[in-house]
Amino acid sequence: MERSNNTRSINLFIAAILVMSVFSLAAFSTNAIALKGDVDGDDDIDLKDLVISLQTAAGMAENVTDISADVNEDGKLGIEESVYILKVIPDQVYPTIIDNRDTHTVGLIYYDLKNAYDGYLLYPAKHDGSTFLLDNYGRVIRHWFSYDNSKNKPTEPGQSTYFLKENTDAGIDPGTMVRAGIYNCINSGGGEGGRLEFFKWDTGDGTHFGTTTTDAYLSLVFCFINSYGYESTSHHDYAVLDNGNIMLLAVESIPKADVEAAGGTTTLDIVNPEWVFEIKPNYDAGPGEDPYEIVWEWHIWDHTIQNNNSGLDNFGDPEDYPEKLYMDTVQPAFWNHGNSIDYNEDTNQVMLSLRKHDNIVVFEHTASYILAEKGLLDDDDPSHGNAIAASGVSGVYGKGGDFLWRYGDPDNYSRGVTSNDGDDDPDKYLEQQHDAQWIKSGYPHAGDITVFNNNISFANYTTVLRIDVSGEYTGDGIGYFRDLPAGEIWEENAPEVIIKDIYYSNEDPSQSTTFYSEEISGAHMLPNGNFMVTAGIQGRFFEVTEGGMIVWEYYNPIGDTVHWEAPYPVDGIYCYNVDRDPAAGEMQYDARGHISTAIFRTTKYPKDHWAFDGRDMDPIADSLEAYGACGPLDGPPQLP
Repeated sequence: MERSNNTRSINLFIAAILVMSVFSLAAFSTNAIALKGDVDGDDDIDLKDLVISLQTAAGMAENVTDISADVNEDGKLGIEESVYILKVIPDQVYPTIIDNRDTHTVGLIYYDLKNAYDGYLLYPAKHDGSTFLLDNYGRVIRHWFSYDNSKNKPTEPGQSTYFLKENTDAGIDPGTMVRAGIYNCINSGGGEGGRLEFFKWDTGDGTHFGTTTTDAYLSLVFCFINSYGYESTSHHDYAVLDNGNIMLLAVESIPKADVEAAGGTTTLDIVNPEWVFEIKPNYDAGPGEDPYEIVWEWHIWDHTIQNNNSGLDNFGDPEDYPEKLYMDTVQPAFWNHGNSIDYNEDTNQVMLSLRKHDNIVVFEHTASYILAEKGLLDDDDPSHGNAIAASGVSGVYGKGGDFLWRYGDPDNYSRGVTSNDGDDDPDKYLEQQHDAQWIKSGYPHAGDITVFNNNISFANYTTVLRIDVSGEYTGDGIGYFRDLPAGEIWEENAPEVIIKDIYYSNEDPSQSTTFYSEEISGAHMLPNGNFMVTAGIQGRFFEVTEGGMIVWEYYNPIGDTVHWEAPYPVDGIYCYNVDRDPAAGEMQYDARGHISTAIFRTTKYPKDHWAFDGRDMDPIADSLEAYGACGPLDGPPQLP
């Protein structure tokens, strides 16, 4: 024991001498010590404090007994204080927060290395043919490029982008990325789409960016006459299923005569209600082979209620039929304006966000192959499941394709307290919302629903909400609707506002501010409970804790390269600094009035996601700004 103590003293003495040989130290004072580890009382913890603590531990200096410098409160300095100081110093030499707010307008703005979730962010530039995978430093890991030679310009997204789920039995190449693209065969009124493009991992090396070559190995176009005889196209969003199938949001163009024949009223020549179709892609399709098969479809047109024509089967009081859509609630051409779709594999249910109705709706996925597997159908002929989807009976839940649950504004079925659209409407919880999702299994509050509430008309701030569905809408679909008469409020029905006031992690919460993105946008929970938020109008995406603390922030630097005069320039992506005029040829705002760097939605994936397994994740570029003509970055973002 004596030898061990002597050895420790000698080692401490040598360490102190080595450090002192680098730093010439003045005499230290024990006065005004303000924090643990600050031995010399200069309001900083540095190598000088380490030397003093080592000297004291080795008996080479008088012991400092001020309790504020004593880490373990044993009344003296020793090894514990030295270890503590050694832990603190690296945070000063290698900062755990990167704060570029005073120097950058685009790219990486803020990164709290300790609190941000360590993953990869996937997003498509809204007015460019590019899709990027970034790490937390804003470095480019993958860059896929899409070009439409028939239109002689890059393919804009239409709108979401995801990785396929792992399923080699379905012929899916690991690391396959799917990007919805714009084909423009129907002017639906927003969120245009019309195609899906498939990209393999290895093609995302950035070599085709700025050229007239696409990286997509498969492109599916969805502009067709559907089984109901209406012109149709996909739009906005899609859901990737575990079996390799893909479920797409779509519209069908229904003429005025058919609307009136169904009991509806409209002043428009065409309305475009939602329908959903599920495809089974043929990932190995050869020449002349069908690239996909439609295996299931659901039409909101089959689930309407009206009170104009008593001679029709869908006649009734909308208050008595919340499981159906009242036909006369809104009148735009884009009748429902669905903007997100989510699929729950555990409950076999589909959820849509219907922006124009301020509603989220849930219904059963009645595909024949599922019902046959459950013994509810004799075979997997798609027509059988489609027939159930068109009805209000049968299926696992006995409701066919009727709504199992809905949420947002009871005015849609005449059960609201008021018919106001302002912030004085006490039971209107959603306002032109986006991105309704179930919280994944294994995450905090799993099974609940989150939604980005834009608040476009009755507030000057945006919120992210969590809807607790326990007790009223459970995993087995029990409890379809609360049986409340019109004019009554169930207070517990109100959602929890989990993100509204936000502040940076190196600031005091008292400095928090609200944020506002009146259109597009989205939010989803990460495995650690944080949220990835896309404030789409500003091209801003940030990670935030449930308490509102920003731990990562990024502004999209990629502007509008689609609306150049043909041919597309081949000298690279043109970055856009919103503090100055856009580069020559770029548009500052798009046709909807969005800034040209706007983003529809982003998705952050964990580093252990199967798409990244065995991949080279070294960056191909230090930043997106390094690609193009961003110019100097001088000051905080100046955004509309």
